[in-house]
Amino acid sequence: MDWSHVGEFGLIERIRHIAGSPRPPLITGIGDDAAVLSPTSTTLALVSTDAMVEGRHFLRAWMTPAQIGARAATAALSDIAAMGGTPTALLCSLCIGPDWTVAEIEELVQGASDLGRRFEVSLAGGDVVTADARDGRCNVPLMIDMVALGQVQSDRVWLRSAAQAGDRVLVTGTLGDAAAAIALHTASSCHRQNRFGSLQIRLTSPIPRLDVSALLGPLDSIHAAIDISDGLLQDAGHVAAASGVRLQLRAATIPVNRQLLDCATLLGADPLDWAVAGGEDYELLLTAPPEKVPKMQDVLREIGVPLTDIGEAVEGEGVALLDGDGAEMKTSKCGWDHFRA
Repeated sequence: MDWSHVGEFGLIERIRHIAGSPRPPLITGIGDDAAVLSPTSTTLALVSTDAMVEGRHFLRAWMTPAQIGARAATAALSDIAAMGGTPTALLCSLCIGPDWTVAEIEELVQGASDLGRRFEVSLAGGDVVTADARDGRCNVPLMIDMVALGQVQSDRVWLRSAAQAGDRVLVTGTLGDAAAAIALHTASSCHRQNRFGSLQIRLTSPIPRLDVSALLGPLDSIHAAIDISDGLLQDAGHVAAASGVRLQLRAATIPVNRQLLDCATLLGADPLDWAVAGGEDYELLLTAPPEKVPKMQDVLREIGVPLTDIGEAVEGEGVALLDGDGAEMKTSKCGWDHFRA
């Protein structure tokens, strides 16, 4: 079925069908000029947006339309997790190039909707436009703008600016997996073997750490937080700058996947580069008082999520990556910057 037959409003109707009935706190979703949500008097509203452009953030050769949609939803929802919040709705806007079919766009939206349903979040609306210019040119095959709405108890919001000297610096999960998977894709095809499946999954099907925020929020242990989407050093730098502290990270303690080490050996790469600068891991970096850490680790261990102590916050500024002797290491790779990468 071609676009001229479906049209803009036919596509919107198809998206509304995929999104299904709204879930609380969403009252009215797709179909009106704006979504309607029911607020509460004890919560703060959270809003985050993430844009992804084909060829810059993803390649269709690497993942299915459903995975692309789910990944875009994860990127936005990960920001809600990093604030200690609970998501309430998703908005998805698409700028669609001529190479995408109606069926592929439906599959993409279905992927985003399914990811939302996993966390009881409705797709509440968005917009669709064509990327075709009036002169017939098209420089953007597909652009996705995903907005996540959320809420958080007013006394439990996590900010980048609240780290304190003496805090431990913690990360969830493992780092660098998505970067390693990208390296595999860009290397010779013979390297893409099934034994690196866990790396591929982290690239194509990342999951926002909403389970972590749900469990750690009630403990009142977190001082500062950020999601690791641009690389550990880059994102740690945001926390350091916002909080007015220096974060000292021990390279040897940064958690990595066993498959990542095998992949680095195969490709002749430095696994530390992927772990500190790779980005798109969608793990969380947290700071907390030392005495709170064991309880936090115990709680997350029950759901199989490791929480690793990788350093400390001290007086000063910036981020330092330390070797086993405590000396500062030099690295040429710091993380993702759209206008410098």
